[in-house]
Amino acid sequence: MFDVTWDSEANFVSIVETNHETIQVAEVDKKIVGIILIDSHGQDVKFFYRLAVLEEYRGHGVGSALLSAAETIARDMGAKEVAVFVDAENTIVQRFYTMKGYKTTEKKFICMYKSVDKALA
Repeated sequence: MFDVTWDSEANFVSIVETNHETIQVAEVDKKIVGIILIDSHGQDVKFFYRLAVLEEYRGHGVGSALLSAAETIARDMGAKEVAVFVDAENTIVQRFYTMKGYKTTEKKFICMYKSVDKALA
């Protein structure tokens, strides 16, 4: 689900500078092997974005630990509910979240976006 704008270095640096506590990383031997971003949607809802684990570390509990840490942070921030966007064709990721107690909306959604950058207009 990589996106040139959303996942740009500049966008990531901005998140680090303004809300560094909303980024959680997993390290093994001083190497970052996983990440998750937490974003607020009002006070009661937090979205998790970009949960990613290096392929060679998958299946070792890294993703589970990151997700658990993000849920704790969201709860401490006052969230009543957390949500994630999942690729509708990625059944492996869907199973992961289902095993963690997440439910689907059972509705079909697409993400629509629009560039408002004057340089791109």
